[in-house]
Amino acid sequence: MPRLRSLSWPLAAWTSCHAVAPAHAAPAPVPAELHLEWSAPPACPPAADVRARVEAALRRPTLAGGPAATRVTARVSNSARGYALMLETRTAGADVDVRRMTDRSCEVLAEAAAVIVATAIDEVDPHRAPPVLPPPPPVAVSDLSPGPGEPPAPKDMSFGPAPALAPKDMSPGPATSPAPKDTSPGPSPAPPPTPPAVTSLSATRNPDLNLSPGPAPARLSAALRLAALADVGATPGVAGGLTGGVGLLAPRWRLDLAAVWLAPRPTPALADIDARADIGALAAQLRGCALPRLGPVALPACLGFEAGGVRGEGQGSALTRSFVDWRPWLAAVAGTGLAWSFTASLALVVQLDLLVPLARPSFLIGGLEVHRSGAAAGRLALGLEVRLPARAPRREIR
Repeated sequence: MPRLRSLSWPLAAWTSCHAVAPAHAAPAPVPAELHLEWSAPPACPPAADVRARVEAALRRPTLAGGPAATRVTARVSNSARGYALMLETRTAGADVDVRRMTDRSCEVLAEAAAVIVATAIDEVDPHRAPPVLPPPPPVAVSDLSPGPGEPPAPKDMSFGPAPALAPKDMSPGPATSPAPKDTSPGPSPAPPPTPPAVTSLSATRNPDLNLSPGPAPARLSAALRLAALADVGATPGVAGGLTGGVGLLAPRWRLDLAAVWLAPRPTPALADIDARADIGALAAQLRGCALPRLGPVALPACLGFEAGGVRGEGQGSALTRSFVDWRPWLAAVAGTGLAWSFTASLALVVQLDLLVPLARPSFLIGGLEVHRSGAAAGRLALGLEVRLPARAPRREIR
């Protein structure tokens, strides 16, 4: 009797050849090239935290540097309204985008900076991650099963083309008419919702936050200053006095108009006659200053001029009567100092000025010169400044 061979091995071979290959794992996302310079006070998030927020918004990691890297320079400083952010973004093949924002919370500024940087990278990076869309709703499938009286379709188990279907029995006789099939189309799938635009999460918390393209408008505020003076060179000896005025402040500059009063100081007594003069000054000063800042401390560098008069009043028994005389006073002013904002509306001010008179006023008694202003004068001021910040107009986030 011939020996029967087992059919298990050809079936196993065919199965191994036609087995479905396992699905390949999804490729790893391509990291984005990002060069980030983050400078902020200690109370703000560090640079590593800001980079992590950018990666979370991009949904992929970032690499520092690279020839096509997006270069970001962000500086956070203290301001009268909390914190101020200057964000400069430079992408490959695009212009530089500069934005300025203020907020009472540094966390809000860090989140806004991360969203802006991630959006800038996505606009130019060909390896950006696809948007995550919700799955579409299930689609109703119509019933395609054969109706009564229809033969079922044979299953194709061969390697070649499927055999033709057997023709229907057309012989006369009672036959049940097939029920009409439901060919009406099912409900069409709803289109996937459009992903929301990326905006800052702080828009509802801070309505003044400006995320529109281009630099934000400079905020102007007013200031009232009152300070004590010590002057050497304009009048005899060391003279005390007062100064007070108003100022117009911007983030990087200021303009001041002030009045200056120096108390009268006596001239040295003459050797042969009993006569002297009390010399004082009254003037107005206009100056403009640049305002470099170091946190809450501003270091103004100022130029201006001072105009007014020097007053001399003669005293002594050698004079038949006292007299008062005025001499014009005009001087160029250069100065520096510091202004420490210890609250949002108060600042401690120290000002050091050098004055160069354009004409040196002098006073004579009996033909003798009793006083002439020096070729230069030094002045020190110490006082307080009250600031009245002007609220900027609200801007929509676009």
